[in-house]
Amino acid sequence: MVGALFFSCSKPPLTQAVIQKYNLNAEALEAIQLYTSSRITLLREQQIRDAAAQGQSTQLTQKTELERVEIPKGTPCVVLENRGDHLLVGFESGNRLKSLWFSRKHQRSDVSELFYLDHLINEESRGRFSPVYSVARVIRYENKVYRLADAEMWNAHLLFDGEKIDESDRVTKPKGWRLDEASPQVSDPTAAVQVKLKQPASSNEPTGQQAIQADVGIVAPAVKIEEKNQ
Repeated sequence: MVGALFFSCSKPPLTQAVIQKYNLNAEALEAIQLYTSSRITLLREQQIRDAAAQGQSTQLTQKTELERVEIPKGTPCVVLENRGDHLLVGFESGNRLKSLWFSRKHQRSDVSELFYLDHLINEESRGRFSPVYSVARVIRYENKVYRLADAEMWNAHLLFDGEKIDESDRVTKPKGWRLDEASPQVSDPTAAVQVKLKQPASSNEPTGQQAIQADVGIVAPAVKIEEKNQ
């Protein structure tokens, strides 16, 4: 029972197959709630210099301060920019700089179905896009350069809320076509001929096949009427 409950509550990974299955364009993908699959820890070392007066002299001191950004497992996030194999994902409403790139990339020497954390250093842009990778495998976050606390964190990828995607089949039904409704317009008049039979008012009016040809204006070879003597 516990295992079944865990399975039903788990989030499936976002893959290219999912995007194709639900025909998710850029706008639709931005409306889906995403999550991180595992913890991501960003580290940044900063040199801080301090000047302290000692008597008539000034002593300079320097220390290293470690700045840490913790993104816990399951942190909600949304797509800010969709570049096909590359997704820029934001983590805080009102601050688009708090974002990371995830890509279908050469995580294991080939293109993966999953969108893994990536070391692109591109800024958000609506113009032409060409991925730029950091040679040192650093990560840009909030316009600062960070490194990962652990190499295993490169395996972090995106999950999505499957319950928010409608899997129901799309069903359409024709409204029906009654005989008293107008026929559709056709380019070839011989393709669809509406035949209207008339009851002759007098012996001078044409009957049978002659009445059909006179009313339609063309010869309708597919219609054959036989008159039987009573």
